[in-house]
Amino acid sequence: MSETTAAESQPTRRSRREVLGLLGTTATAVLAGCSTGDTTTPTNSMTPNNDSSATAKSRHRWKNTDSPTEKTLHAVVPSADGPFAVGGSGRVLARQSDGWTTVVQRGPAAAANTLRGAAVTGDGRAVWFAGGSGVVGRYETTDDRLTDYSAPKNKTSTWEDIAVTGAAGTETIHLVNGSGEYLRGHRTREGGMNWATVLKPGGGSSMKAIAFSDLSIGYISDTNAKVYETTSGGKSWHTIGIEGGSVGLYDVTAVNRDAVDAVGGDGSIFRYNGAVWTKLSAGSNALYAIDRQGTDGLAGGGSGTVFDRRAGQWRQEQVPTSAGLRGITIASNTAVAVGSGGAIIERT
Repeated sequence: MSETTAAESQPTRRSRREVLGLLGTTATAVLAGCSTGDTTTPTNSMTPNNDSSATAKSRHRWKNTDSPTEKTLHAVVPSADGPFAVGGSGRVLARQSDGWTTVVQRGPAAAANTLRGAAVTGDGRAVWFAGGSGVVGRYETTDDRLTDYSAPKNKTSTWEDIAVTGAAGTETIHLVNGSGEYLRGHRTREGGMNWATVLKPGGGSSMKAIAFSDLSIGYISDTNAKVYETTSGGKSWHTIGIEGGSVGLYDVTAVNRDAVDAVGGDGSIFRYNGAVWTKLSAGSNALYAIDRQGTDGLAGGGSGTVFDRRAGQWRQEQVPTSAGLRGITIASNTAVAVGSGGAIIERT
């Protein structure tokens, strides 16, 4: 596989002062097999949660949080310094001790392109984000340094999502776009990027999400109800379903090869146990985001829809917003969901 050398892909770095300076610029059925192990049966709807019990009340404490933006937020991720969220006009927000604040206002290239995906290094020290016009950026949480890696391999179409594997300093970046393309890049110790050859794992349908469970195992979902798996860190991909699927898949998450989940535009959660897919109906609202940490999970979508996974069962949560939720994460002791109009809700 041919790769671009670091010298051919020089990043633009900005110090904390320069970053802050940017703030002042112009502003249903089992599919192909057996059970997944979830206690909710495939043909049943998710169990609603009306918080009628003391246990439910003590467990579910979603609240609205003040947001420094009215732009739609598309993704949220944890980091060593707390959650980060990204969205419209290139906004990057950080959750600090006194609330959410904007740390980057116009994106890594200061062009105000919408950021659609975010990811964090394995040690939580660097947050990556990507979006419109091929923008790609890296924010070092330890020294508030912003680096611009936009238009890798001269690709300027919108990156729909990004994943990161490895620790900060020598991490590997994984990008997908609306043309069904996948691009992998490795960051050098000098701060440059070696970009590999662009691949098309599928037939060209828009790829909306990418996630890795470790350095080698990763998954991509697209709008043609397809999920692709790599066991080589992105060097090659193969289709693992979903046979008989007919819904666009907007997000995917993986604990390991035996626990992969994807969410779709028909309000379903698709569960893969390493051999077969199971479709669980979650209602009429589209689901756009999902996250899993061990046996726990969260999914979010239209009209403020949130589902919580405990003990292998998905239950609907009561939340204080009707905003469409585009990103969701389980971050240490805090869960965060973000969405339309800059909405941010948290659960501790």
